[in-house]
Amino acid sequence: MQLEMHKCGSSQEPELPDILQLAPFSAIAAPPKSSVTSDNVKSVGLKDAPLPSLFPAEPAPPAPGAPKLKVAIVGGGLAGLSTAVELLDQGYEVDIYEGRQWVGGKVASFQDKDGNHIEMGLHVFFGCYFNLFRLMAKCGVLENLLVKEHTHTFCNNDGDVRELDFRFFVGGQKIGAPFHGLKAFFTTPQLEPKDKLANSLALGTSPIVRALIDPEGGMQDIRNLDNISFEDWFKSHGGSDASIKRMWDPIAYALGFLDCKDISARCMLTIFQFFATKTDASVLRMLSGSPADRLLKPITDYIEAKGGRIHLRYGCKEVQYEQGPDGKPRVTGLLLAKAGQQQVVTADAYVAALDIPGVQRLLPQQWRSMAEFDNIYKLVGVPVITVQLRYDGWVTELKDAARVMDLRAAAGIDNLLYSADTYFSCFADLALTSPVDYFKEGQGSLMQCVITPAAPYMPWTNEAIAAETDKQVRQLFPSARNLNMTWHSIVKIGQSLYREAPGMDPFRPDQATPVPNFFLAGSYTKQDYIDSMEGATLSGRQCAGAVLAAAPRLADPVAGGQYDNEGDNDIEDADANDDKEQNDVEENDDEEVGGEVAYEEQDVEAEDTGDYDEDTAAAAAAAAAAAAAAAGDSNGAAAGQNGTANANYGPAQGCIPPTLPDPQPLGVRIPRMAAAAADGGSRPNFIVILTDDQGWDDISLNHPRAPGSTPDFIKTPNMDKFLQRSTRFDNFYVAPMCSQSRAALLTGRDFARTGTMLVNGGYDYMNRGEKTAGHIMAADGYKTAHFGKWHNGRTLGYEPWHFGFEDSWFPELYINLDNMMRHNGEYVQTEGLMEQDLMDKMLGWLSQQQQQQQGGNSSQPFFLYYAPNAIHQGWMRPGQGPKWQRPAPEPYLQKYMHLLEQNVSISTIEVWAMLEYMDDVLGRLFDFIEASPLRDNTYVMIMGDNGSELFDGERITEGNLEKRMPSGMQGYKRSVEEGGIRNFLAVQGPGVQGGVVDSTLLDITDVVPTVADLAGVPEGAGGHLPFSGQSFANLLLAGGKAAGKARRGSALASQEQQDRFLFSMSPMCWDPDSVPELDADRKVIKPQPLLDFDTGGVNNALYSYIHNDTGNATLGFERCIGVRYKEYKWIGRTGKVYRLPGDSHIELPCNEVTGEEGEALADLMASAARRWWADLVAEPHSFQKPTFFLGFEGWNVTNVLPDAAHDRTQDRVRLLPNGATGFSEVGDYMCFGTEVVEAARYEVVLMYTSRALASFELAVGPLAEIQQGTAPAITAQLPAMSVMNGQIMGVLDLPSSGGKLKLF
Repeated sequence: MQLEMHKCGSSQEPELPDILQLAPFSAIAAPPKSSVTSDNVKSVGLKDAPLPSLFPAEPAPPAPGAPKLKVAIVGGGLAGLSTAVELLDQGYEVDIYEGRQWVGGKVASFQDKDGNHIEMGLHVFFGCYFNLFRLMAKCGVLENLLVKEHTHTFCNNDGDVRELDFRFFVGGQKIGAPFHGLKAFFTTPQLEPKDKLANSLALGTSPIVRALIDPEGGMQDIRNLDNISFEDWFKSHGGSDASIKRMWDPIAYALGFLDCKDISARCMLTIFQFFATKTDASVLRMLSGSPADRLLKPITDYIEAKGGRIHLRYGCKEVQYEQGPDGKPRVTGLLLAKAGQQQVVTADAYVAALDIPGVQRLLPQQWRSMAEFDNIYKLVGVPVITVQLRYDGWVTELKDAARVMDLRAAAGIDNLLYSADTYFSCFADLALTSPVDYFKEGQGSLMQCVITPAAPYMPWTNEAIAAETDKQVRQLFPSARNLNMTWHSIVKIGQSLYREAPGMDPFRPDQATPVPNFFLAGSYTKQDYIDSMEGATLSGRQCAGAVLAAAPRLADPVAGGQYDNEGDNDIEDADANDDKEQNDVEENDDEEVGGEVAYEEQDVEAEDTGDYDEDTAAAAAAAAAAAAAAAGDSNGAAAGQNGTANANYGPAQGCIPPTLPDPQPLGVRIPRMAAAAADGGSRPNFIVILTDDQGWDDISLNHPRAPGSTPDFIKTPNMDKFLQRSTRFDNFYVAPMCSQSRAALLTGRDFARTGTMLVNGGYDYMNRGEKTAGHIMAADGYKTAHFGKWHNGRTLGYEPWHFGFEDSWFPELYINLDNMMRHNGEYVQTEGLMEQDLMDKMLGWLSQQQQQQQGGNSSQPFFLYYAPNAIHQGWMRPGQGPKWQRPAPEPYLQKYMHLLEQNVSISTIEVWAMLEYMDDVLGRLFDFIEASPLRDNTYVMIMGDNGSELFDGERITEGNLEKRMPSGMQGYKRSVEEGGIRNFLAVQGPGVQGGVVDSTLLDITDVVPTVADLAGVPEGAGGHLPFSGQSFANLLLAGGKAAGKARRGSALASQEQQDRFLFSMSPMCWDPDSVPELDADRKVIKPQPLLDFDTGGVNNALYSYIHNDTGNATLGFERCIGVRYKEYKWIGRTGKVYRLPGDSHIELPCNEVTGEEGEALADLMASAARRWWADLVAEPHSFQKPTFFLGFEGWNVTNVLPDAAHDRTQDRVRLLPNGATGFSEVGDYMCFGTEVVEAARYEVVLMYTSRALASFELAVGPLAEIQQGTAPAITAQLPAMSVMNGQIMGVLDLPSSGGKLKLF
């Protein structure tokens, strides 16, 4: 919505310029429903004259022989179109490159497959839009505007409609400014009398008074108030809170999507000046129909008639430049892309007509050394959501109940509407205000509502937003309460108007820049309107003026220009083929450079069948190509990847990350196999690999090196090769510790929802009610297997073969030689290196699957989960050496020992030796797949489970940390900083392009939803619970036949993927000793103080170890949560927000977002974290400890782990990782959940230490029977024991039942 009304007039009324003497113009033909024709165009056009500062002088006609420059404009919004019109009128050659399939930017609209017109916002035209009306008059489109009654309407709850009515007549004579404004404010029933007086006091002492006699002087006074919020200014001049709440906040939200405390006083006082001094400034106009047909089409027709060219779906990947003789950069060309094809175009002048996120992505990062460009990065856009709701009656018809349901003619309020009582600040019934395209016989109101502030609702689903908006519409209008909502659409724009906060005006750039042949247009640039349609048009006029002024210099090669009137860019448009793709609207517009708006319209998108083959892949690629091409080099930007001028071949320097090798696109393999099942062929196989404690930096591909060289230290050639041949994701996030990541991976759900909070204490268990990938895939006919680490349950009922894996090899944790493995529960003593032996077994299993699939005996596909223990610390053999080492085989270790002389710690040497060992093991698997027929129909995914584990020596040895973690990321395993949770993800398989880096935000919970999606597994298979993650199959299968792009940013991401929040939580707010309050059934009570977001939690003993804190008493879960949203990161512990551009995932002050922008982002992400936490706590499995099963499935031995106790003596008994301590007084106890599956006699053995003779009682049964003393129990006196050992307490005869086990 763009409703700004700014600096629109003068108290003097000079002759209007000729272009504004509004004789009839030809406009697009309107259907008969339009009541406005060329006969009354003058009633639509301007009545007031502009201020000279707001209306540039008309350029002189081009002189004979004047240079006719070639101009390339990136961006087809109003700013770009306005610039083009002005330059074409001067005889220039103009090409517009727009990344989307339509023009218009934030003013654009499109039709869905059912013919519904979808708008990006609510577009209202005020009488002070001098420049926009001039443009519309040129293009013959003024008659498509409909004038509304001269009143502003406020809709309060329950049908209470009040007006700010500017209509003023005395004796039949219309009375204009300033008296019509005084009448409106003094008579409005929207405010109480005392508030009207307060308004009068404030406005009577404002610069508006000066503006009545000195318009330019008044405007200068208003400009000088940019550094104060309107609320602060208003209250300091006597204004009231009620006036703010009931009138000015709704107007401020409609104007700039901000409330009065956040919007600059300059903006609001500009509006007041218009209202007070110009009769027509407050008169509203709206288009008779959709912007695409009634505004933009006539403008593009004018451009093309003048010889201009508009190239749709051409995104700008890169601005190419060189240093001129004067030392200034000079643009040499634009690297454009369409449908995967890249081309460089050249011109004499280049214009970036983009919004803030677009221009921030387009500008070369090296230009930020110039303040004029760097200031642009201080600007940020404001999110907005536009909702369209169709009803089967007339929502705003409050006077005649019979007309509410009469669908033959529209009824209700035909005007823009405001409300102070809803979360949408302004709205309109488009069926009334813009009937040509929006009135449909047999249908009722089409309510278009603008949600501001939108930030809290961006994470909501479309359905939830539509339902809440419908609820609030009914809240306002009793006439709507018996109507049915029949259709809806939702458009989300992550950054729309720029945030017009106090003090931001100095950061707006001029249209002419320090780069002589590079110019800017856009309503965020320096012009006297704020961000609006009028501001965009004015900026285009000013930009064209800057180009005209520079023309003599740009046309002179000696002076540094590159003018060539005979040149041609030879762009061969595919626009002729665009018609067939008009419904392909799933483009990533938020990431485009060459477009101006991101949107989400999931409810009206074409149905996706899910089938995939070469033809459909090519079509999908064509639909996504503009977004893919336009995303820019998001990874290379900060590191100076384009060229070597700013390359950094060492560790991170401040916020400049190391330069990493550019990937090379390798093409797409076997694109039909992913959907082979639909053709009756075999379904794809899956191998998912999760390494242990391998962070982002623990792979040589992610270490810096000069071109043509290899890293000095770490060597992982097999993983490097695999990643280079994959689609890999550099914004992939995992949990801070391994059990959590494993639970999230296996279930597709946030780890805490599964009951997995820690790596011990009973909180390393997944709840038995969770369903894993094993369950899901097996339920749809897949063989399932697990090889390696588990760490999601250590006792009966919680092991891999109990969670859907029909074949499992489960090594003893962290024993790297002669491991005692378990095969489907049976113990098997192995010999030799554990990882190699495990790989032997896995390759044998894979060979069997290959033979079966080839032999035709079974076409059963498989899902294999492989989780090596490496590179986690452990022992070579049990008890051999200290645990806190990485026991690499000696030959590998010796390769790195010489590095001790280079100040590399022994711990880091062990890591690199262990990594090379693990890389060799993985190489065996990669080689097997590459040589096997399995390569043609098997997806392989590899990732690490958390950030790098750093021992003390690695952090304090001088120079070591830069070698171990050259990325410069802060934090490591256990923390929510980037070093603790950012990881690598690489995927190979059918239809997946190699040599591609994708920067879409992904989470480890996305893996299983993606596997299920690629396999065609039906929703709900295996009884799985709702996924937290999202499928990213769209990012894997988007290549088709189209040539790929090495670094594609997040160009192929869906809107849902773009707008998501990713949450992470460190284990530092929870402890094995965390025992919440329990109900009578010993289940966790929810909610309760210990789980409170603000005050709950327990300071984990490791908290000070990780964060160098004192383990202070400040509790609350916020301090342990981190949130990623778009390019931003919020750390709850510090409350700070960081912008993480490209490869710079570095949370240092140089990337910190401060001021108003930082506060707004912090509020947004903290609110999202609070909602996420409340939802997580409400999950039935969260915070629940495991149940111990006796006699489960024929197993004879059950280990009851002390740290998994549900309850214990609160003041003395403490639960420790893998133990408990503090039994010191009679009556001290621990209580466990148990279920006796098989009635039998059970022998009880207690493992303990004690300094003295001790008496223990153990009872098993329902809690009430234990408390009454009637449950089966034994009592034993056990001797002092200085070393942990087992003693038999006795035997119990137990019936089968659920209940508790209590040890006294």
